[in-house]
Formats: sequence, C-alpha cells, structure tokens
Amino acid sequence: MLLPQIKSILFFVLIAPSYLAFAVNAVPACPSELQVEQTVSKLPEGWTGYSTNKKHRFVNVMFSNGDPTQSFILVPSKELKRNKEDIAIWRFEPSEKAYWISCIYSETKATLARELPDNIKICTVAYDARFTSPVVKEIKCE
Repeated sequence: MLLPQIKSILFFVLIAPSYLAFAVNAVPACPSELQVEQTVSKLPEGWTGYSTNKKHRFVNVMFSNGDPTQSFILVPSKELKRNKEDIAIWRFEPSEKAYWISCIYSETKATLARELPDNIKICTVAYDARFTSPVVKEIKCE
C-alpha cells in the first residue's frame, strides 16, 4: 500500500524543513517594527508638546553576557565583507551568565531584549552595506 510511503514523503518534504530551520536558527526574530509612546518630560515655556504614533523599524542587534541593562555590550569576534554585505560573527564562550540579544530600532532609544537559549554558541549577522549605519538583513544563530 502506498499510503505509508506517501505520508513519509510528505513529512520529509513539508514538515522536516521547518524542524531543521528551528534547529539552525533557534533565536526568535526581532519584531520588524516597534510601536513607541514618547512624551516631553519638561515642556519649555511657550511650546506645546505632542506625541506621534510612529512605528520604528528594526535595524540592528547587540549581544551581551548577562542582562544588557547591567552588562557590557559584546563586540563581534570577527567581521568581514562579502559582496554588498558586512558580516559580523559573535562566538559565545561558556559562561555562568546567560547571553542576551537586544533588538535596536530606528529613531528611538526603546530596545527589546531576551536571553539566548543555552545551546546557542555562535550568531552571524549580515548587514546591508548600502547604508551608512548598519541595517540587519539576516541573523543566524546555532
């Protein structure tokens, strides 16, 4: 009967690639946009303050050994250029503290951060080299 063989083929064609992708890139992607509410803390005399509902787009990442609000930001272990990309590679040595990823957004100080899974040993970030400031194209962690 062909049904069990068809099920096996469908598994490897449709489902197995998603397991493989999860295993290779186990870090959740930074949200592409961040909605931020900002207010003026001290309004100068004669001025009116207001807030816009602007969305800020994801542009960069940082890695830290420990909570990024209490730790130093790590510099890449290696950097290289390839075609129209700048590549940065972070290697994470064994540590008592967890490593963290921080997502940076354009035109705001608001940042998102989370712990990396313990099994992550290296993250490679490809940047679009056409921009003066780094703009992330792809993040791969394994």
